Amino acid sequence: MNNVSSKTVRTKWLVASVAIAGFAALFATPVLAKTSSAPATTSGDASTADDSNLRLSLDKVDLYVQSGKYSEAQDLIEKLKVQYPGNPDVLAAEADINGQHYQGERSEVAGIVSDLCAPNTLAPNSLDLLQRESLQGSGARSFVCGDYNRRITNQALEQIESFTGQVALPYPGIRVDFDLENDHTNSREPFEYSNGTTRSFYNDRQQGTVMLQKTFSNRDVAGVSIYGNNNTPGAGLQYVMTDRWGGTSVQANYHQPDWDYVEMIAQNGTKDNLRIERKMVFNQNFQAVLSGGYTHYELENLGDAADAPGWNLAVDYVRPVHIFDQGDNDPAWYSDQVTLGAHYGVDAEYFTFVNRLKDSTAQPFHPLPATSYEVHSFTGSIGKTILPNVDAELDGGYGVNRWNGSSGPVYGGVITYTPIQHLGIDIHASRTLLGGENNGGKEDITGASLKWIW
Repeated sequence: MNNVSSKTVRTKWLVASVAIAGFAALFATPVLAKTSSAPATTSGDASTADDSNLRLSLDKVDLYVQSGKYSEAQDLIEKLKVQYPGNPDVLAAEADINGQHYQGERSEVAGIVSDLCAPNTLAPNSLDLLQRESLQGSGARSFVCGDYNRRITNQALEQIESFTGQVALPYPGIRVDFDLENDHTNSREPFEYSNGTTRSFYNDRQQGTVMLQKTFSNRDVAGVSIYGNNNTPGAGLQYVMTDRWGGTSVQANYHQPDWDYVEMIAQNGTKDNLRIERKMVFNQNFQAVLSGGYTHYELENLGDAADAPGWNLAVDYVRPVHIFDQGDNDPAWYSDQVTLGAHYGVDAEYFTFVNRLKDSTAQPFHPLPATSYEVHSFTGSIGKTILPNVDAELDGGYGVNRWNGSSGPVYGGVITYTPIQHLGIDIHASRTLLGGENNGGKEDITGASLKWIW
């Protein structure tokens, strides 16, 4: 018994000794770690760390460029040039920034401004403040355009010269938009005027719009317009409420000049309207615009020509893609990028009243021969930089007038040449399927534009 007891005691002491030694080692380890000296860093390790820091910085520069933050990218490059003087990677990144910045600004001339240079006659929403939001957001505050367009419809042959643009004033958020037009019109056949006479029209008509707009600190925008044609002055108000998804525009116009019909051109026609528009920007590739309103048409000698509610819809999806996926770091393949787009649009107006008068022979006629229409169009587009200073875009599809069943192809194209950074010259052509406008049928437009942006 004593022997067994002695062994048990020795075993307990052994276990206790091991436990004490283990705890001592455990508590001693941090102390040893703190007191032990770090191994010496070799020059090769320092070089590797330096290269890693440079690579991270260059990646950050690339991220700035991809986000369009060229000033931030340039600031970081200037710091890297001081830290790594003569480094070929830094110098190459600087050259790439300058090139992409130039391409970006050149694309503004070719793209955004091209959409806004069209005279109000050919693009009725070109002075809509919601349509100009992308231009304001891009930092491009001012531009001027000189345009010449030939418009061919079933009713007339027209030559439209216009001078349009937007100029920033030296006051925060204040700009002036303008649209000045001359239309030399030759009607295809005689038509009946509001006074009952029947004759052709071969002459010039002028119209103009000047808008003063103000952008507030919350990004809302207000505009006040003054209108004029050869006979009648008018005015308009517009307010845009912006939000994270886009914006909502409310506008009212009184005696706004209108050249949708040859009868309106010849008789200095105007329209009074109320309109509300909603723009949704879902992401950088996908957006939609829905608008609706009510329009009252007037002629020079007839204050009650027609009335019509109407609505418009535009859904656009565009996406840049690479034909050959060679990776973003291969400059030799940058030029293979194209921008593809899919578009759906609705242009509708439902005439609830069209005035009927009597001509010199006591026969009834409509001095404004308007008919209801609802045109749906489905188109695709492709855009590409085909030469260092030349961009091209083509679109085509099909249009259907659901109101009367007429249909046909719709298409267009534009080529823009940018010889220097802020100057653009484009040649464009298009065919549009019309509803009640111009008595139905098709509208063919060809023209050229000279634009300067700063």
